[in-house]
Amino acid sequence: DPQRNRLAQWKDVVPNSGIVDLSFQLSPEPALGTYNIKTDLINHVFTVEEYVLPKFEVSLQAPPSITVLDSNMTVTTCARYTFGQPVPGTVTFKICQKCWGSYWRRWVPSSQDGENKEGENDVCHLHTAKNDHSGCLKSTVDLSKFQIRNSNYDRKLVVEAFLEEEGT
Repeated sequence: DPQRNRLAQWKDVVPNSGIVDLSFQLSPEPALGTYNIKTDLINHVFTVEEYVLPKFEVSLQAPPSITVLDSNMTVTTCARYTFGQPVPGTVTFKICQKCWGSYWRRWVPSSQDGENKEGENDVCHLHTAKNDHSGCLKSTVDLSKFQIRNSNYDRKLVVEAFLEEEGT
């Protein structure tokens, strides 16, 4: 434990088919700090820290799928404090589509690569706006910004939402 007390020790353990499976359950409220696990071959260090509840939570809703026939999609995010009230702030949506070309270049020798960096051909769209009084922001994204019909691009969009709380 952090005070260098030995909490458990196993001696003369006989492996079952060459494997030993041991465990030790920490108390519900262990001492905070750095712990060491020592064996004959390796050591491992881990830290026990105080758990802090998140100040607020951001939820994100996007369609589970889109088709080449869709012209837009709606993305909604809501932010709530842990006690349930809406979080006022500015939301940024980041929607990206990976370029398979840059993905496959990982296996092409650099002399043939044309010096393209991974991700530089990805298509990304950023949208930033203030959320409403309920802590939510609903945004319609124009899908023509993406390469939905192009086989060099991934068939999925990765949607992320970031919130900057008002006053921070």
